[in-house]
Amino acid sequence: MKKIFIAHPHPIVTVGLENMINEEKDLSVSGKSNNYYQALDMIYKSSPDMAVVDIFKNGEYRCIVTDIQKKNPSLPILVVSSIGESLYAQRCLRKGASGFITLEKPESEILKAVRTVLQGEVFLSEEELQKVMSYSRKNLNPLEDPVNSLSEREFQVYNLSGQGLSTKEIAYNMGISHKTVDTYYSHIKRKLNFNNIIELRKSAFSSLGQKAV
Repeated sequence: MKKIFIAHPHPIVTVGLENMINEEKDLSVSGKSNNYYQALDMIYKSSPDMAVVDIFKNGEYRCIVTDIQKKNPSLPILVVSSIGESLYAQRCLRKGASGFITLEKPESEILKAVRTVLQGEVFLSEEELQKVMSYSRKNLNPLEDPVNSLSEREFQVYNLSGQGLSTKEIAYNMGISHKTVDTYYSHIKRKLNFNNIIELRKSAFSSLGQKAV
């Protein structure tokens, strides 16, 4: 029986994943938490065979994969998120995750992802795998996507922009000044080759699978 820990900020999602996993004869949810720091502590103490996680904390970007890896470097991690993988899948793998899947996928596909990661393999959707193969044919590293050149704070600003937050709201959310947010905007525009903030926001909306307004 493989023990799986669920760390997800949304209780309804957590219960759904728990029920789905516990229905499998060879899988069992050994623990769960909707609290970021509690989850880290419980994973460290319980030593599960695998962790199924989301990557957000209180609406802001924070990669729990990074923190899990610090104390459990060999633990297989599958990211299950409500956001599109076009922006986050490769970044999560870069941080140490073994797979990424969106919640919109059918139950059978999510279970397939769980079993794939448990077997020590990497799981991505067919669409994302095609992207990786495309990079390979061009002799490029898929992890060299320009978005991956953003620092953690720059990426957080990019992510929050995609969620529709204003500069003022981003500054408040991150605990920084408006001027600092503007500085991050400048860095993002330069790294991703945007001409203005409108292009930046449209790209962030699109990457999150949302409709720009």
